[in-house]
Amino acid sequence: MSGFATGTLMMVAVGIVIALLLAWKAKRPARTWVVTTVVLTVISFAGPISTGHATTATRLVLGLTHVVAAAIVIPAIANRLAQQPARR
Repeated sequence: MSGFATGTLMMVAVGIVIALLLAWKAKRPARTWVVTTVVLTVISFAGPISTGHATTATRLVLGLTHVVAAAIVIPAIANRLAQQPARR
């Protein structure tokens, strides 16, 4: 498996743990999930932007891969969290 795929799967696993914690503790887990993960996605751009040895094109592609992964994972987990019964 490529380094990109491995890294993505590891971060998805971390995201699932966060989602489980939010489902357990948050009053509105889907909304909290979306806000949290969008902020973390924006923070994740620091890696591609700060890579000193990469070209601008490489940095853009790396940033785009963060957006693609987030566009797949965030709505899928948010939808699942929204299906959970409401906490009181």
